[in-house]
Amino acid sequence: MKQISTLLALGTLLLFTGFRIYAAADIEKISAVNSFSYSVGDTKPETPSSVTTNYYNADGILVMSLNSSGKTTYAYNESGLKTEAVSYYWSSETGTWVFSSKSTYEYDSEGYLSKENSVGEDGTIYSYISYENYVNGHPQDRKTMSGDGSTVTYWRHYNFTFENDLLVTEIESFISGEDTTILGKTNYTNTDGLVTSKAFMVYNNGTYSDSLSGAYTTNYTYNASNNLTSEETASISRWGSYVSVQDYIYETYNTDYAPENLQAVVKTGEGVPANTVELTWTASASSEVTGYKVICDTLISGLITGTSYTTTASAFNGKHEYAVVAIVDGTIRNISNMVSLTLLDEGVVPAENLKLLSISEANEDGSYDVKVTWDAPETTSVLKEYRVYYSDWSYAESTVDTVVVNIPSWYAVGYNTDGDTYGLEVNIYVVAAYTTGFSENSDTITCVPYDGPITEPDETGTNSLAVHGITVYPNPAASYICFPENVSASIYSLTGKKVKSISSVNRMDVSNLEKGMYLIRATNKEGKQFSTKISIIH
Repeated sequence: MKQISTLLALGTLLLFTGFRIYAAADIEKISAVNSFSYSVGDTKPETPSSVTTNYYNADGILVMSLNSSGKTTYAYNESGLKTEAVSYYWSSETGTWVFSSKSTYEYDSEGYLSKENSVGEDGTIYSYISYENYVNGHPQDRKTMSGDGSTVTYWRHYNFTFENDLLVTEIESFISGEDTTILGKTNYTNTDGLVTSKAFMVYNNGTYSDSLSGAYTTNYTYNASNNLTSEETASISRWGSYVSVQDYIYETYNTDYAPENLQAVVKTGEGVPANTVELTWTASASSEVTGYKVICDTLISGLITGTSYTTTASAFNGKHEYAVVAIVDGTIRNISNMVSLTLLDEGVVPAENLKLLSISEANEDGSYDVKVTWDAPETTSVLKEYRVYYSDWSYAESTVDTVVVNIPSWYAVGYNTDGDTYGLEVNIYVVAAYTTGFSENSDTITCVPYDGPITEPDETGTNSLAVHGITVYPNPAASYICFPENVSASIYSLTGKKVKSISSVNRMDVSNLEKGMYLIRATNKEGKQFSTKISIIH
C-alpha cells in the first residue's frame, strides 16, 4: 500500500516491514512536512512551528531531510531498503554541521527490519533495537540491547489482534526478567484498508484509561490517491493536554528533473575573497525545469537560470555540503548529487602578546574593570571583531586591540564555609572572529582582581605585569618553596581556608601540608600584591 512506504519513511507509524523506494517517472512524494503544536482547546496556528523539506534524487529516492535546525541524510542498499540515517545539527557558532546521531538498519531474508543500531561517529555501535517475532509485518518483541548484545536494557512486547490481516488491537508490555508489566493498549480503526485512527490507553489498576498521562489519540487523513495528508495527535501529559499536527505536502518527481554532475571547487586569485566556492552542473533534461536553486548547508539561493554559481555563503572554515535542486512551477523538485568541501582560510590566525594593563578598585556592584591589550594579527583575512573571554562562556566584544573588560563579582570573589571572602583567579584570553571563522585562543593571562588594583604601566613599564610577576619554585614542591625576594605570604586551600603564613622571608616550609593544589598570596617590600597556584606533592 502506498501510504505504508510513505509513513515508514517518515517514522510516523510503527510499521516495520522493509522500506523500499523504486524509481518511477512522475511519482508523487512528500516534499515537505509542516508541524504544529498547541494546547487542546486552542485554535491551530496559521504558521507551523517547524517545516521539514524532503529532497529526492533522480531515482525518486529520499536522500535528505532539512529544517532550520538540523538535517538527516539517508543511504539505501541495492534492494532499496534504507540502511543508514545520519543526523546533524547546525552550529551557528562554527558555521558548520555537527554530527548528532547515526542509525544503521539490518534486515532479515524476507526484508523485515531486524536491527536498528545507534552508531557513534567513529562507527562504534553503542546500542541497538532488535525486532523479533513478526506477525503480519509487525514485530512482537522490540529489545533495546547494549552495544555488544550482552544485555537487554529495555524490552517491549506486543500482543496483536488482526481482522483481515489488518491490525486492530495492540497491547504493549514491559518485560524485566520473569516479570511482565502491561503498559497500555492501542486500538486501530481501519477504513478501506487504511489506518484512519489509533488511540492509546494507559493500563492502571487492572483497567485501560484514556484520561491518564501518556494517553493519546491520533487521526489520519488521506487524499484521493490514498496518500497521507495530515496526522493529528491529542496527548495528555503531566503538564496538560496538547495537540501536535503534521501536514504533508506532496509534489511529483521525475528522473528528467534532476540536475547532474555537480562539481565544487574553491576559487583563488587576486581579489577573490577567502573560501569562495564555485559550483557547476549539467542542466536537467526536462523542459519543465525553469531554473535551479543552490543549497549551501542551510542556505537556498535565489533562482538561477544558468548552470554555475559562485558563493561565499558557506565561508566559515570547516566541512560544508552543496547541492543543486531543480525548480518546476516555482517548486523545488529533484536534487543533484551532493558534494562536500572542507574550507580552510589559513589567514584565520590568533591575536598575540596579550598583556594586562590595569585593574580597578572594586566597583559599587562588586565588579572589577580589567584593561588588557594585545597585538593585532598580521593577516589579509577579514577580521570582524575580537572576543575577550573571562570565562569559558562569557566574553566582551571589541573592534580594537585594547579594551576594558568588566569582570562581574561572581567571577572574581569566592566565599569559604565561614563566610569569608577571597579572590578568585580570572583567566583572560582573546579569540579573533573573522568572516571565515574563529581563531585559536591567544595566550592567557591570569589575574586576581580581589587582591588589589594594578595601575596602568608608565613609559618605563615599572608597573607592568611582567616586572611585578612573582615566581615560586620549585613547583610542584615537596618540602619547601622559595621566592626571588623577601615577601609576606599566606597559603590558602582552594576552598579559601588559610593554612600557613610567613613574614619578610624568601623561603617557606610546606612539608606539613597535605598533598594537593593551593593558592599563594604574597606582598613584597614595595607593597605589590600577587597570587599564584602551587602544587604540593610528598
